[in-house]
Amino acid sequence: MRKALVIGVVALLLAAAALPPRGERPRTRAERASAPANRPRLLQDTAPRGRSATQAATTVPPATATETPPLQGRTIGPDGRPCAATVVAHPVSNPFGSEVRFSSGEDGLFASPVACGEWLVHAERNRGQSPLSSVVIAPDEAVHPLELELAEVGTVRGRVLDEESRACPGARICLLERIHTQDDLGPWPSTWTTADADGRYEMAVPAGEDDLQANATGHASATERMHVEAGGILDADLRLARASELHGRVVDTGGRPIPDAEVLVRDVDFGLDNGGQYPRERSTRAGPEGAFRVADLRAQCYDVDARAEGYMESTEWYDTTDAKPIEVVLSRPAAIEGGVRGPAPARLGLRRPSDAPEFLSCSPYISHSLQQQTSSDGSFRLGPIPPGRWIVQAKADGMAMEESGELEVREGEVLRGVALTLARGGNIRGTIRCERTGRPSGNARISEIRDGRAGSDYADGSGRFELRDLAPGRHALRFCDRGLATVETTVDVPEGGLVERDILLPEGTRLKVTVRVDGAEPDPDTWVGVAGCEPGEDRTVSRQAPDTWEASGLTPGTWMVTIHPQTGRLAARTRFIEVGREANASVRIELRTSPRVAGVARCGGKPAAGRGLVFLGRGALANELVCATANEQGGFVVPGLDNGPWAVFDARAWRVTGDPLSGLPRVQAPAGARTIEVAGDSEGVILDLPTDP
Repeated sequence: MRKALVIGVVALLLAAAALPPRGERPRTRAERASAPANRPRLLQDTAPRGRSATQAATTVPPATATETPPLQGRTIGPDGRPCAATVVAHPVSNPFGSEVRFSSGEDGLFASPVACGEWLVHAERNRGQSPLSSVVIAPDEAVHPLELELAEVGTVRGRVLDEESRACPGARICLLERIHTQDDLGPWPSTWTTADADGRYEMAVPAGEDDLQANATGHASATERMHVEAGGILDADLRLARASELHGRVVDTGGRPIPDAEVLVRDVDFGLDNGGQYPRERSTRAGPEGAFRVADLRAQCYDVDARAEGYMESTEWYDTTDAKPIEVVLSRPAAIEGGVRGPAPARLGLRRPSDAPEFLSCSPYISHSLQQQTSSDGSFRLGPIPPGRWIVQAKADGMAMEESGELEVREGEVLRGVALTLARGGNIRGTIRCERTGRPSGNARISEIRDGRAGSDYADGSGRFELRDLAPGRHALRFCDRGLATVETTVDVPEGGLVERDILLPEGTRLKVTVRVDGAEPDPDTWVGVAGCEPGEDRTVSRQAPDTWEASGLTPGTWMVTIHPQTGRLAARTRFIEVGREANASVRIELRTSPRVAGVARCGGKPAAGRGLVFLGRGALANELVCATANEQGGFVVPGLDNGPWAVFDARAWRVTGDPLSGLPRVQAPAGARTIEVAGDSEGVILDLPTDP
């Protein structure tokens, strides 16, 4: 769990650093907007409902409970006054698919029905365009009106060329914006065009600095930052490198080829930064010798699924930057047979020993879609399953979940004689409240720790909880809610019994985080996260001033403060801090935009395109962790590293260890990590990364 938490934090840092680092990053359209960056500006609830051009004289009534609410809001011109404009909406699920266009009235108001789902919305008018906004349309839910503020535009034009300066006809060129949607942090395309037969393109873009990306089949994408003056013209040629591929063989466990196996390559990069040029899935079939090849892939990571008749399906993770052949191994299926003593039928599940069991769930953790149950006499057969180490789970209504020990199942084998006995479970119920105010703590998290792993459940909106069918015995429980301190307690549960236990959560320590950049306020869109060492230990952080954030409910121990700048002036970073039992605590974090470390990351002698890099402080900097992402040419720029030693390594190679004093998970550099000594600006740093970290 601790490892998952740290990996999650570093994944967010990498997402914040995902734009190609090439010098100091200019401000994007969303950053220039006067509203909070990356979020749509909302009209006040008292503002009138929007009107379309054809309904300029009629106010649109609020949606009823049985209607889908309209997409509505107001368009504002570059002069700050309402104006008529064209509103363009694309579904998040397919930004390059069919669009919805409609007009706002002279008063700027618009309202138009659209299908339920999440939409990317912007406005256009003559020489103006607004930043993207994300909005969710759902039945029975009110939709806040959007305010789309147009900016003046200029023109960018040029050619898309390959490595040998040949034209790339049909290449797609798009302007990228980083915005938050429900499931992703962009970048998302807001404006795009297609190159002609000579590779030439021309399109209008908002004035200022932005990121322009080109994509073409058979080539890796290229991203450039450019500055366009209002009404001006910028000439910008974009050069594309050759695309990557995955090739190898499908074999059995004895190394023998499996002909005609189906191979499916799935994109695991969930951010839509490929301009829509590369499909999310590609499939092929292995030849007579088990060989396969999938071309025209981006330089990134993919899941490779392989399946063949008589074999278990296999899914592995591969990186196309490695450029070496891969071998996908398929195994013959196995099975487990046995019986369960207790009420029949019982539900059955399987888990790997490394999986975290869901101790507080009324249903067992089901792996490999085995939704199976015992027969009327309690006997069962689980299969087909992959070979390896397994744990069998059984559960029946009113009974505690029972698990077998570790079972070693060999390829093609049927393991027989597995026996489990169910016992009546006990229940724990109560209400979780704030200790000072007495208010119910709705949706608080309840976790049980057993053998170093956790299962969890949640209270309802009134703070009430009931944990059902727990195994008889002592249970160590942890109760936590955002804004309140965590409480740990033990409860003895009798077989078939009920324990009533109310929980009071203290308010804990209030932490004030002050962030300064070169002695000044940070960028307006900078955001700060505060998280502890256990699952669910993240805290709600509110911005109190341009340079101050506040989080409450911290318990004594070590906490991670993560700073997410949305521009390239600074790298995203995490700092570890200690919190005591005081009511109020504060930390001041002074960041600098220099020194600046720049260079190229290579893997197997080739650019490590898109590879995540971790910079881990050493010595006096041991509480600092900074992440960056190499661009399509392997280049990286990390501004703001403090002078001193830093370990640098591939993000895939980190290890997490526990600090015996504080219990804090620490990221540990691998043995082959490169150590650099930062002493002022450093250019031309070459990082050779292992192909298999």
